[in-house]
Amino acid sequence: MTACAIDTLGLKSRYLYFMRTTIFSLTIFLSIVFFPFLAFATSYPFAPSQRLVGQTQFIVLQKQHAQIDHLARSYDIGFDALLAANPILTSSHPNKYGTVILLPTFLIVPDIKPNQVVINIAEKRMFFYHAKSQRLYVWPVGVGREQHMTPLGQFSIVRKRYKPIWYVPENTLKEAHAKGIVDHPSIFEHSPINPLGEYALNLSKPTYLIHGTHNASHVGTRNTSGCVNLYPEDIAEAYPLLSNGTSVKIINTPVKSYRQGQHLYIEVHHPLTDDPITDLLSTQKENLLLSLDTKTRTLVNHPEFLDKLEDNLQNTTGIPFVVDLYEPNIR
Repeated sequence: MTACAIDTLGLKSRYLYFMRTTIFSLTIFLSIVFFPFLAFATSYPFAPSQRLVGQTQFIVLQKQHAQIDHLARSYDIGFDALLAANPILTSSHPNKYGTVILLPTFLIVPDIKPNQVVINIAEKRMFFYHAKSQRLYVWPVGVGREQHMTPLGQFSIVRKRYKPIWYVPENTLKEAHAKGIVDHPSIFEHSPINPLGEYALNLSKPTYLIHGTHNASHVGTRNTSGCVNLYPEDIAEAYPLLSNGTSVKIINTPVKSYRQGQHLYIEVHHPLTDDPITDLLSTQKENLLLSLDTKTRTLVNHPEFLDKLEDNLQNTTGIPFVVDLYEPNIR
C-alpha cells in the first residue's frame, strides 16, 4: 500500500516552518498597523482550472463594529462564517475593542462551470463564474432552517422579478398558525417589510427562490423556509448578471479539498443536517474522502494520515489549511 503522511520532520521542514511563521506574523502586524481597513472584493479574476481565490485578511475590532452582524456585512461575510473563523467572538454580549479578527476571505472554489451558479449550503456561500469577464463572484447567503432544508440538485432560473410580491407558501402559513400567529399575511406587497427584498429569482423548483431580504442580520445563517437570501447590495449585484435559464447547482459539501502538487488544501465546515451528528470525526473523515480524486483518496485513506488530521477535521473554522503529501514509491 502506498503510504503518505504530513511532512513535518527534518531540518529543512523546521526552517520552512520558521520562515512561514515569521512571514505570517509580519503580515498580521503590517495589516493591523498600516491597513486597518482592508478592501474586500466579492469577485476575483478566475480561470476554469483555478480552485483557490482570495487571501486571509485581518482587522482590528472598532467601536463601529459593536454588533457582529454589522461587522460581517461590512466585509461581505456571512454571520455564521465570521463566528466560525473567530471563536473568540460572541453574539450574546459586546466584544472587546482592539481584538484582532480574522476575515475568512481565502477559500477553495467548488467545481463550477462557466456562467453557472453553485450554492454550497454547508458553507453558506453562492458562487457565480461569469465567463465573459473571467471573474468569479462569491456572496454569503442564508439558507433553509432546520426541518426546512434548502433543496439540493440541479436547477435553473426561470423568472426574474424586481420589487417582487411574496405569495406566502401554504406550509409557511400552517407553521405560523401552529405558533399562534393567526393573522399572518398570505401576500406581501413590495414594501420595507417584504422578506424578499428588492429582487427575486424564481428557480425551476416551484416556490424556491434566490432573493434579497428585509433583515440583513440573518444572511449567512439558517433562517429561511428553504429559499436562499443575500445581502441587499449582493442581490443587486447578482441580479443583472444572472439570466433566465442560468444553471443553478445546490450542494451540501462541508469538506472541500484541492490538491496542488504535493500540497493538499482542506477547508472544513460543520455538516448541515436536520439530524443530530453522533460522530463528527467519522462524518468529516468520510466527507474529506468524498471530496478527493481517486489517486489522492488512495493516499489519504491511511490510518496514520487521517489520525493526524483529527483536530483539523473537527475544528470547523472554514479556513483552508494545507498539509504536505509525500509518495515514497514515486519519488
